[in-house]
Amino acid sequence: CGSVWAVAFSADGQQAAAGYNDGTVRLWDTIVGACIRILAGHESAVRTVAFSAEVDDGFLVTGSDDRIVCVWDTATGDFTSLVGHAGPIRAALFIPGSDSVASCSDDGAVCVWSLATKECCKTLVGHLDRTGRLACEPKGSVLASASWDRTARLWHWE
Repeated sequence: CGSVWAVAFSADGQQAAAGYNDGTVRLWDTIVGACIRILAGHESAVRTVAFSAEVDDGFLVTGSDDRIVCVWDTATGDFTSLVGHAGPIRAALFIPGSDSVASCSDDGAVCVWSLATKECCKTLVGHLDRTGRLACEPKGSVLASASWDRTARLWHWE
């Protein structure tokens, strides 16, 4: 399976996800320490994994060097692909209190994706180089991004 590039815990701590260089994500039961599912949908290294903050919903978002963001149902292994970035995905997360995820990429943009329409509903531009990290304040109305252009930006995206 190769190198591991990203890890995350579920909100209840009972699962962990690891993104691998071979394009797979492995879900682990943290109680027994066993791999319980392999998620295959990316064609390149998985650079970011993040669970939904909702304890019972079982969703995971991943981003890859293949420029695709995937939203997974961890119970079934089914996924939805979100396509629109022009560079490898460096970070992705669920936005609290919304039906949206955000992602950032080497293309310098931050995209906010509607899970209902599966489209980028808002593109946040302003960085002059690759964006590598994202964070969201707990209420979900402000995103923060960090870039190789030596800046961090706050986005009131709604």
